[in-house]
Amino acid sequence: MSSTESLTQSLTAREEIPVAEQQITKHDMLHDWVHLSQVANKVPQYEPGVSAALVTGANCPRALEALEVVPGKGADPFTTRLRHGWAIYGPLKLT
Repeated sequence: MSSTESLTQSLTAREEIPVAEQQITKHDMLHDWVHLSQVANKVPQYEPGVSAALVTGANCPRALEALEVVPGKGADPFTTRLRHGWAIYGPLKLT
C-alpha cells in the first residue's frame, strides 16, 4: 500500500464541518508566543467566511505523524508540522 493510499483509506466526507471562529488560530495569536512566531508565516492567514475543509482524526495516524515539532515550555502551546501543514495545540490566549 502506498503512503497516499494509507492516508486516504479511512476518509469520511461531509458537506459542512462546524467550526466556531474562536477555534481558529490567527497569526496575531502565534506572535504572542516567541516560540510559535517562527512558524506564523507558514500557517495560512485567517479568512473570514472561508469554511473548514479538513479535519484529521485519530483513525488516520500517518496524517498525524509529526515531521517537525516546535515545543513549548510547561503549559505553553506547541506546534507540529504534519504532511498537510502545521497544527497548533494548546490554549493560545494569554491570561
